[in-house]
Amino acid sequence: MGNQPPESITVHTFKLASNSKFLTLRWDNVAHQARLQGVFSTWIITDKGLDAMFPTVTLQFLGLDETDQNRYLAVTSNSNFTAANSEHPGALWRMTTIDQTKNVVTLRSLSANAYIRSTTNGEFRLSTELSEHCYFILSSESMPLRKIQNMRAISRKITQIIPLKERFDFPPSTLQPEQIKLYQQEGYMICRNLLSAEQISAAQQLIQRGIDLGADQNTALFGIIKQHWPKEFRKAPEILELISHSSILRNGEALVGHPLLVPDDSQIALRRPKPNGDKDFGLAFDWHIDAYDKFTAARFAVLVLVALSDWDADNMGNFTVFKGSHHTVSKMLETLSWNEWNKAVKNSVELNCERVQLHARCGDVIFAHPLLAHDVAPNTSDSVRWAALYRLMFADRSNRTDLLHPGAENRELND
Repeated sequence: MGNQPPESITVHTFKLASNSKFLTLRWDNVAHQARLQGVFSTWIITDKGLDAMFPTVTLQFLGLDETDQNRYLAVTSNSNFTAANSEHPGALWRMTTIDQTKNVVTLRSLSANAYIRSTTNGEFRLSTELSEHCYFILSSESMPLRKIQNMRAISRKITQIIPLKERFDFPPSTLQPEQIKLYQQEGYMICRNLLSAEQISAAQQLIQRGIDLGADQNTALFGIIKQHWPKEFRKAPEILELISHSSILRNGEALVGHPLLVPDDSQIALRRPKPNGDKDFGLAFDWHIDAYDKFTAARFAVLVLVALSDWDADNMGNFTVFKGSHHTVSKMLETLSWNEWNKAVKNSVELNCERVQLHARCGDVIFAHPLLAHDVAPNTSDSVRWAALYRLMFADRSNRTDLLHPGAENRELND
């Protein structure tokens, strides 16, 4: 009798020690925390024999098709997760046992020199620091091939029902340490040349189509015309990909020191000329922060504004900042009651900070601290100011505490 094919194979799972969810590389290349075990969270571990003390392994998920060679968990040169073949330079992992009695291990990418860690939004990211968010319970079992076939059949149906688009391989941050330090001091910064001409043109064409359709002019209460763009424009790929297909996201992470989420919405903000210097939107305050009240301050990590037209002189509807005011606002939030805070904003209390109208060229990107007091300058020019705004959220909601005390984010992106 010849050799019989095996009826089962040894497979493994990595469950987070903190919440028992499985390490999963979803079919859109997102490292995801799954509640149930499936073909994207069941792994074949191969020891490469490079180190007797600390196993260096490849991690192959079962996937939809056993003939697919690109079923190995890997890290790109930009430090993003991807599915690749076993020869990919980012496919090697150092598996280290933390607690032998409970089979607690960590996984560190050799190419990125960073650990896989969980975030509260249900994803995994890479971290240069080891913490309890990096602990997995390793389990092993002998799984019948028939069961694997059934799991694959179910997963094929799911991927057809939910055809997720593969995530972009975000380029790394372009920021230098001195730029990050200046942002922490002044509360804002301007980056140039982060977007391609093609990206800018696509966004402009989309907005122009909306203007032609009157999409930005909506009748609100009492017949007042309010600028509020429909979702088909705010959530359009031409607008969202300004963030998801550029280094803007990683720059934001470098500024706040924590992982951020890819935005799924935006604010398209046009500021039309008013010869008398009046504002063309509802806020009558001299300054504000983007919050409903004291308790919703810093509900997002960083405000991003992409200039989609030139406003390179004063009084062109410029984004206007009060330099360094995030420190002042932080102290006000800490000391004022809810009513006192609302009155301070309503009465535009003096902040004793320099007011600066920011000048930008089309394609420039402005980053602003969520506690930075800001305003919109009058537009007495002969052109409409175009911009797209994004409020980037933390992957870990607990990181909001850092922003309420500016200076706490003065660290490298390490968790």
